[in-house]
Amino acid sequence: ELVENNWKIYFVGPVQSNFRKYLKQTMEFHPELKDTFVLTGNIEDRHELYSFYKRAKILCMTSRWESFGLVIPEAMYFENFVISADF
Repeated sequence: ELVENNWKIYFVGPVQSNFRKYLKQTMEFHPELKDTFVLTGNIEDRHELYSFYKRAKILCMTSRWESFGLVIPEAMYFENFVISADF
């Protein structure tokens, strides 16, 4: 359904090499998803970052090391649904 509905999943911020490897292997088994996952790297420009929030519907906060920070309230400001975990 991700492909049929033209959903994109953006990974914003630094990505660990083991996850990058996992994503590459996933693409090998599911080539139809190759345009679905996008790794942006770190985004310093606030206007560019806010453009991602504006287009987003969901924010998944999966960081194990991030303190509360601004990511969650920023996403909520842009009316994104927030999925987070308490590791």
